[in-house]
Amino acid sequence: MVRSMVPNMVPPFILLAAIKFSKECNLLCRSDVYSNSVSYAKLSKLRPFAYYLTINLKGDDIYVTYSASENSAILRVTLVPDGRIELLLWQEINNDWLSLWQWPSTYCDFYAQCSPFSSCDPKGSQEHCKCLPGFQPKVQQEGDMRNWTGGTCVRQKALRCDKDDGFVKLVNIKLPDHSYILGNMSAHDCESRCLRNCSCTAYAYLNTSEGTSGKCLNWYGDLMDLVQDFVGSDLYIRLHDRDLGMIISI
Repeated sequence: MVRSMVPNMVPPFILLAAIKFSKECNLLCRSDVYSNSVSYAKLSKLRPFAYYLTINLKGDDIYVTYSASENSAILRVTLVPDGRIELLLWQEINNDWLSLWQWPSTYCDFYAQCSPFSSCDPKGSQEHCKCLPGFQPKVQQEGDMRNWTGGTCVRQKALRCDKDDGFVKLVNIKLPDHSYILGNMSAHDCESRCLRNCSCTAYAYLNTSEGTSGKCLNWYGDLMDLVQDFVGSDLYIRLHDRDLGMIISI
């Protein structure tokens, strides 16, 4: 169970992995930002049944439950020594446990594989990281590095906190870390709240159902741990440019 320790800060589901020879912990991976409970259904290729993972939100607490579509399936979840969480299925014929799912498993699953203001491309064969629209590598050679965690993306135009600031919409993206929830409001009010705060670098609007007001999220400072081609939400990043209003799928 994970408890948010920061007021009004959205608590993403996280895993911690201990550093060898140290009492400290490093953040291993992070889920997307959730404003409501959500379930994922997956079909097993080995047996004709589905298994379900549900992320439940109750106040400041988050817990994960799992189940299967047939009662005869025996499942268990374990936390393996390297920090990954794994879902196992008991195979009677082999008298052994079979791994159905584990997380993190791909390059972009791991936390902050790319620098701030860049996104991780899970389909990238050589270069996984690239700067967000409106940003560029501080040193051009850094853009050719595969392991880019030490690279830096900088704004092409500095923010001035005036009428020329606006937003570019990024679709299907894992929302950045360290989001702050401002409560329920309209999409227009959510955008206005971010524009009025010169420290706000991005916002997202999570509308739970049509016809109701959604939750407004703001980010201040660096945008960290973004993943593209993700079954996630839309993110509006703040830029200083007159020609804004674009919708980009990165």
